[in-house]
Amino acid sequence: MDYHYVVDIREIRHREIIGRKGAGLSWLSRNRLTIPKTMALTYEACEKIGANGDLGPLELSSLLASHVDPEKRYAVRSSASLEDGKEFSFAGQFLTKTNVQGLAALGEAVRSVIASGKSESIQSYFNTIGEPDRKPQMAVLIQEMIDPILSGVAFSKNPTTGLDEVVIEAVHGLGEILVQDGATPDRWIYRWGNFTSKPENDQEYKSIIEEVATETRRISRLYGSPVDLEWVYDGEKIYWLQIRPITALDNIPIYSNRISREVLPGVIKPLIASINIPLVNTAWIRLFDSLIGNTGLKPEELARLFHYRAYFNMATVGRIFEILGFPRESLELLLGFEKTAGRPTFRPSLRTFRHIPRLLRFFLRAWNYDQAVAAELQAVEKWVADLQNEDAAKLSQQELMGRIEALYQYNVGVAYQNIVIPILMNAYTALLKRQLKGLAVEYIHFNLTEGLESLQNFDPNFHLDKLKTMFVNLPLNVQERIRQSGLAPVRQSSEFDSFNSAVKEFSRRFGHLSESGNDFSKVPWREDPDGVLRMIINHSSAPRDDQKVSWNNLSASIFARIWIWPIYQRARNFRLRREQISSLYTFSYGWFRVYFLALSKLLKQQGTFPAEDDIFYLSWDEIRSLVNEPARAAEFQNVISVRKDEIEKSRDVILPEIIYGDAAPPLSLMREGISKLTGIPTSPGYFQGRLAIVLSISDFERVKPGCVLAVPYSDVGWTPLFAKAGAVIAEAGGILSHSSIVAREYGIPCVVSVYGACSLPQDCEVVVDGYRGIIQVIG
Repeated sequence: MDYHYVVDIREIRHREIIGRKGAGLSWLSRNRLTIPKTMALTYEACEKIGANGDLGPLELSSLLASHVDPEKRYAVRSSASLEDGKEFSFAGQFLTKTNVQGLAALGEAVRSVIASGKSESIQSYFNTIGEPDRKPQMAVLIQEMIDPILSGVAFSKNPTTGLDEVVIEAVHGLGEILVQDGATPDRWIYRWGNFTSKPENDQEYKSIIEEVATETRRISRLYGSPVDLEWVYDGEKIYWLQIRPITALDNIPIYSNRISREVLPGVIKPLIASINIPLVNTAWIRLFDSLIGNTGLKPEELARLFHYRAYFNMATVGRIFEILGFPRESLELLLGFEKTAGRPTFRPSLRTFRHIPRLLRFFLRAWNYDQAVAAELQAVEKWVADLQNEDAAKLSQQELMGRIEALYQYNVGVAYQNIVIPILMNAYTALLKRQLKGLAVEYIHFNLTEGLESLQNFDPNFHLDKLKTMFVNLPLNVQERIRQSGLAPVRQSSEFDSFNSAVKEFSRRFGHLSESGNDFSKVPWREDPDGVLRMIINHSSAPRDDQKVSWNNLSASIFARIWIWPIYQRARNFRLRREQISSLYTFSYGWFRVYFLALSKLLKQQGTFPAEDDIFYLSWDEIRSLVNEPARAAEFQNVISVRKDEIEKSRDVILPEIIYGDAAPPLSLMREGISKLTGIPTSPGYFQGRLAIVLSISDFERVKPGCVLAVPYSDVGWTPLFAKAGAVIAEAGGILSHSSIVAREYGIPCVVSVYGACSLPQDCEVVVDGYRGIIQVIG
């Protein structure tokens, strides 16, 4: 009978009878981690403790007598069936008693803890989380007290951002004040073998904190998921008091603009985004699938717009790393985090080897890819020529719609080659660099393209050199007339036919280029003849370096030359192919502008658009709807007006390089406000609302739905207010305070340790950034 009522955590096999907290301690013990001696009163025992149960005060004392030492002090904690789960933690909802000594006191503490599981606050908690009929089973832990020098919590992943960093909070003495009293702890962040954040003053126990950090990572790997842990240090060893999966931690999307600033810079209009993002991402997914099998990725998962700026979803890139067998956290190297000795590496794992057959097929094909792709590129060149020969202005709306659909489908294949060919060029160039280095020749001093005259067909500078020479050879008075009036005066004279023809040929060959090849709303050169003329007039030839080492004067043995020759030839060929595919892709992709402007002209004639370039402010799907339902014209004109206004308001705002979550950060966070406070972000998200400062129960009526709740510290007593609040800020507390835990469960932003939060003006308008810990007052 005794076994059914009281068990030793270190010996228990039937963990399902002692609650989740007890099961966690049992797991720690079985994995050889140090825990205090802990006994558990099982579900069955706790059901029988009470006024009408079989275990009254005397029976309970008798039961405990054979398991505890009356001279020692104990902590009495709950271990409920629903506690510390992945969805809800019930932090602070159940009573905890510490420093309990003596059988009578232990019996009373046990009964109080059990009673807390039936309190009104627990029922209110169930009502709030939408589980009003749930009833927890209660077990109770009786744990020998450790006299701690330090106590704290450790998270194996940042619960706010999902980043691969250990977050540790520590206080001197008992750790109960982290949860029960909302104390502000010392905060440490450990990434890749180094502390990236630490308190300024408290460095005495740095080595202990480092041990906690490394053990936390090891425990997480053993556990198989991100965890948070409670620990104490008594001056000799670290004890682990609790383990649980991190609550309310989903796969938080992480977006970065490090890459997109190069390929899709600045403000991106809706039409460009609706074409470019799915088109290019479809090509990338095709490549990923060919390398590692079906990834299940969708184009819209790889990138999106925030305030009309392009960001790539690095969490999705992390999934690709995982499929390849690399650490998911390796993506943080791409996010620009500081490189340290302990950073993740791109070493293959056992999972990588299952992809070797596909990878080998790809690389074997890559060796002769230049020959295989030659015919395809010739077909693209013919297709591009056919585009130029058609007059889009003569097409009807439906014909233009069909041309755009066909152009999109064709460009997916062209975009794929525009990805693969540069990758192969870089691979062969890297191989050549290594070979040249063995011959004491730096690649930068090697002339790879000597004699590769075909490159000139794709180099506007080469043709600008020729045009500039022709221009300066014109009579001085003619040069001046061109500077003053453009080409119109000289076009009237056959004397300058050769110059006029050369300019026309330049526009035909390179007129598709613009300031951004990925943004077809930008005016291309062919639509700006005066701009082309200015380029010619102001052009300066690039200095030529004739001192580079060529293949013919390379100092190498015959055997070295034979070995290097195939790599040298492929590096040259792919350099040419890269320029060829880049030119073809830029031209064919830029033809979207021709078709969409022709379509817009027809819609403008119908009165749909005030201006032809308004079409760039609608997505491709919206344009389809507009063409099929012209009666909705007024609706879409309003959409265009709103987007123009949004773009104008965000034009000069500098967005952060990294954005966490799918919600766009409010623009006000990127501007100077009346006041800005900072704290510790403990629950992710953004929210804007009126501030409701609550200092006592008498202030509860101030809390209105959708307000930002400001409290002086974190306590379970504030929990009922969270159902109304849209965000929470607290002047004290840490990542395991009540405010933080409950906010994460409710899915609302929370920032704690915000000095001065309760001194802000009551009912002022604030924006809460739950990712970076910023409170912006905007009115």
